Amino acid sequence: VPSITEWLRNEFSNRTDVRIGADPMLIPAFVWETWEKELAQSSVNLIAISTNLIDLIWQIGRPKNNTYAAYPLEIKFAGKAWQEKVRQIRLKMELFGADALVITALDEIAWLLNIRGWDLPNTPVLKSYVIVTQGSIYLYAERHKVLRSVDIHLKSDGCYHADCVRLKSYTDIWNDLRTMSQTWSKVWLPSYCGYAQGASRIIYISYCCTIYEHILTCNKLSALSSQLDLTEGSPRLYENSSSINQPAPWHVSIRINGVHFCSGAIIGRDWVVTSAQCIASCTGTNRLITIQTASANFTISGSIHSIMTSIIHESYSTINCNLPLNDIGLLRISDYFNLDGPHAPKIINLNSSFTVLPDRKLNISNWNQDLVDGKIFTNVEVSNWATLSSQQCIQYYYSMSGIDRSRFCAIDMEGPTGNPCSIGDTGNPVVLNGQLVGIKSWKMNCNLLPQAASLFTNIPVEKRFPHPSPIIELRAVKNEIEILGMRKAHLRDAVAMCDFMAYMEDQLNYKTTKWDEMQVARVVNEFRLEMDYNQGISFPTIVGYGPHAALPHYEPIDSTSLMIELNSTLVIDSGGQYLDGTTDVTRTIHFGEPTQEQKEAYTRVLIGSIELASLIFPSSLRTDQLDVLARRPLWGMGNDYMHGTGHGIGHFLSVHEPPISVSYNMNATPTAGCTCYLSPGNFLSNEPGYYKAGDFGIRLENVLEVVEADTPQQEKQRFLKFRDVTLIPYEPKLIDTSMLSSAHRRWLNNYNSRIRNEVGPELKKHLRMVGFKWMMKKTRSIPESGDVDERLFVGAASPSYFKKEMVASTKSEKYFRLFLDDTESNRKNFDLV
Repeated sequence: VPSITEWLRNEFSNRTDVRIGADPMLIPAFVWETWEKELAQSSVNLIAISTNLIDLIWQIGRPKNNTYAAYPLEIKFAGKAWQEKVRQIRLKMELFGADALVITALDEIAWLLNIRGWDLPNTPVLKSYVIVTQGSIYLYAERHKVLRSVDIHLKSDGCYHADCVRLKSYTDIWNDLRTMSQTWSKVWLPSYCGYAQGASRIIYISYCCTIYEHILTCNKLSALSSQLDLTEGSPRLYENSSSINQPAPWHVSIRINGVHFCSGAIIGRDWVVTSAQCIASCTGTNRLITIQTASANFTISGSIHSIMTSIIHESYSTINCNLPLNDIGLLRISDYFNLDGPHAPKIINLNSSFTVLPDRKLNISNWNQDLVDGKIFTNVEVSNWATLSSQQCIQYYYSMSGIDRSRFCAIDMEGPTGNPCSIGDTGNPVVLNGQLVGIKSWKMNCNLLPQAASLFTNIPVEKRFPHPSPIIELRAVKNEIEILGMRKAHLRDAVAMCDFMAYMEDQLNYKTTKWDEMQVARVVNEFRLEMDYNQGISFPTIVGYGPHAALPHYEPIDSTSLMIELNSTLVIDSGGQYLDGTTDVTRTIHFGEPTQEQKEAYTRVLIGSIELASLIFPSSLRTDQLDVLARRPLWGMGNDYMHGTGHGIGHFLSVHEPPISVSYNMNATPTAGCTCYLSPGNFLSNEPGYYKAGDFGIRLENVLEVVEADTPQQEKQRFLKFRDVTLIPYEPKLIDTSMLSSAHRRWLNNYNSRIRNEVGPELKKHLRMVGFKWMMKKTRSIPESGDVDERLFVGAASPSYFKKEMVASTKSEKYFRLFLDDTESNRKNFDLV
């Protein structure tokens, strides 16, 4: 299936100047940026529209928004007061120097304020925005959905201090962003991080300027054509500063037909800042501008990049005696700079508080030519400069009334040596304490006045701080109450699933009733609704039989729903929302006699699941590095699955929660977002699968809790392991036990023992005896024959762990023996066990 941008390029490949409108309110900023990048070499231009056209034409038959109100989540479920969470967020903001944080993700708002709502079908959130500053909190929501209970919970009455929430209309966010931002020096805007898409494009536009303009002040830029060229005439000549041999890895050469004519600085993975002169003078289309990087020498090293977009300051001019005003612009390359390696180019940070005072010491890098052994080398060199006062600057540039906020003068501290002129110094980066504070704009004729000061353009302060939301990391580590709630929610979920599968198996095996995929989904949802604290399902239930089981994200509808037969596999992927937790489980079952191919596929998937679940690992291991364990048994047969092995799980929130993603593809692109490491209190899924197109599919999914590992030789390194919180039996008839090692068998017996000990009493307590008997049949122990290789044992599969479980297992086996011997005398004993 082609992507959106691939489809657009193909559809309009024979047309020029195609304008495609898109609603920036609905598209994350990083997606918008990615689309622009992918469309750069085509005729398609992405245009932001202020009015959604679908909203204008969809007037009849459009579903109405629900009117259900939000509600507070009690502290007995949340485990931590919202005021304490806000204090944690403010500490993060202080650490990064942010005056404000704009929160746009609905599940982040729900977690932060301990409120839940009904505005999404399967995720309990309220449609809203939040702005957090050090002294205030604003919640933007539809007022009729915020009842008195939420007012009291958020202490909104007479709110004039830092630990209360001020309620405002949902649409007030846009005006407040413009007005409040005037007092902010730096605002945190959430960026992409795994399942978190980050703030929308409209947030970036409404706060300040467009995403292209991310270093310049608001409303000060205008875009030029991406086809740039140099007008007739020679490049300018500027002074050649004395070198202190410190190459600047952010310095780039801007070239016309391969010849250097300006400099610039790398300020982003695909952005360069330079002089507006360098861009404004390029008006033709018969020569090509490129950017070349180099760690020190432009002649023999570096990489070449073509230009996608150029922008100059809207107020740029040279009318004042030809002295440039607002001489600053941006170039965006059509790919990305390779920033890896010791000699690779680097991004330089922008200084957010540079004040022009006399005699401030600066470092300026420039492009210089040296003659060595008869060969010309073009090197980046760095020299020491000092700023001048306004009066000193006027001595050189008498047409200036003084130094304004956009310009300053500086002079080489060591004075010019040798040839005072060098080529293409316009746009040279000016650095203070490792941060970019300006770029070189002008110097009077260097041959006539070699000691004259140079004129520089000040880099405007960047207020936006795009970075993954601080809530993501804090929320992923559940507190003690949340951990206990997640365990209890999964226990109740296991009761519902065991009872449901027992009922379905009984109906299909012994009755004349025919079930289709739709009925399976409907009935499993009904069983969950009977459980305490249940608030619905956590995502649309996936039920696929036969060829539909080979479609990982298939959802049955009336027109496609297959009847459940006895000759193939049935995949059920479902989950529930409970006040104390969120669940997600997948089981594959078979109501007939499975083929050997089906058994082998199921067993390989099970082995992959066991390998991951039983791992002990250092805390420094990234989540994407875990993926290979679950896939290894399938790779061994030349098979793979095209989805991730795992994802984070929320606490009565999103079933897919960032930042956790167990997938070896997660860091494959520059927009991969945030790197993730596991910590105790994390919850994630473990869901390998096998899919044979048009035939059958297998998927098994458990939710794992990350806990500390008590390793005997643990020193400085911290080790972790997993604990399964999903306690639902696997299908014994689909397991080829001959493929299981001793470690796998022990793990499976331990897992079944936990089900009997933990789920069994709950089934009996709720009088779910049909489910209880079904569970006992499915969790029968298997022989642990074969030589034991201690090196194979990890985590819960180790002999020491297994010995600890023997006492509990003994009681479970007694349950099982009494159940098999279903005599009148044993029934009384059975009930007493």
